[in-house]
Amino acid sequence: MKAQIQDSAGGGPTDFDEGFRARLRDLLVWRRDVRRFRHDPLPSGTLERLIRLACLAPSVGLSQPWRFVIVDDPAHRAAIRDVDYANAVKIAWQSRRFWEADEHIYGGISWTTGPTTQVWYPSDRLFSAKGILLGAYAIGGQADELASRPLPEQFDTSRAAIEGLHPGRSRELEKPMAVAWSKMPYSLGFAARFRNGQESEYSLLNTPDGPFYFAGEHLSRIGPWQEGAILSARRAANMIDKHRRVTDATNANP
Repeated sequence: MKAQIQDSAGGGPTDFDEGFRARLRDLLVWRRDVRRFRHDPLPSGTLERLIRLACLAPSVGLSQPWRFVIVDDPAHRAAIRDVDYANAVKIAWQSRRFWEADEHIYGGISWTTGPTTQVWYPSDRLFSAKGILLGAYAIGGQADELASRPLPEQFDTSRAAIEGLHPGRSRELEKPMAVAWSKMPYSLGFAARFRNGQESEYSLLNTPDGPFYFAGEHLSRIGPWQEGAILSARRAANMIDKHRRVTDATNANP
């Protein structure tokens, strides 16, 4: 069997002959995940060539749902690498809404001892038969401690904390679910945390690296909230617009 495709680089057709298929099979067999990378610079034009090849990967409707950002400045790279993302853990239970029916608690938070930290009561669908009780919301070191335990032990810890607040009610808890940000693929954590002494890194990342502008909740003074991310994005957009206006004015009056 012999087939041909047109060379995407504009050359002649490429044969899918036996030799080509054998080389392709060898490539698939010997493919490995790469977890260690060299740090020496690539030859000029290599990265751009690799990105062009990566863009040939199939995507639905040629949507290409990816972005490539090249950060060349060593100071920016170091600042990005040094941003610490805090872990968080949430544990939720389904239960009869005993906190409302028996104890007249309608929304709000109770603080606990131990790594579970908090219990959150839902403020929606009041007086319905069942609700979702957040039996743990841990952040940082307490989240790391809780996430390191097996799931059954995490559930037992949360159940015990709720029992301490509401004696006799933990037996009504059912269908638990736990989420740890540190165990979610591609997630560095639930929010960035700049340490004392990192003001210079924070300020640097709020300045562009050539044509690239940075934005996100990690570059806002308003913690991990969506408002911070939106305000940071707005600030970056204003900086881009200002740069455009200055460039247009310079070009109009050389």
